Amino acid sequence: MLIKIEKLNGFLGNSDIDVTGELSNYINYTFGENEVLKGKMNFTSNSFDVDEWMVEEEGATTEEEPLTVIELPKDIDFFMASKINDVKYDNMGIKNLKGDVIMKDGKACFDNSSFNLIGG
Repeated sequence: MLIKIEKLNGFLGNSDIDVTGELSNYINYTFGENEVLKGKMNFTSNSFDVDEWMVEEEGATTEEEPLTVIELPKDIDFFMASKINDVKYDNMGIKNLKGDVIMKDGKACFDNSSFNLIGG
């Protein structure tokens, strides 16, 4: 079975999004054992505001906590081609971000990625 996203336009907070793509094997992944969820998507945005998602938790202390590794599922095979014209993140001025996000075998990688920063 296949879920096909022909056109998904909208907003996530202040960020505009445009998504196309597909997900497959979702029923077997949900109800089966040792099944792999597969997906391929295209993601574009004129302006994506990462800062609005980076909210500090209420009652958080100023003491540094040790970094921990977030384990990614090994049963997801996902590819996403991304293009974002303006990324708002910590006043960095990231422009023209392009690249592929690949999640497979419990690893996430960025491939063919580029962006402009500090006028470069």
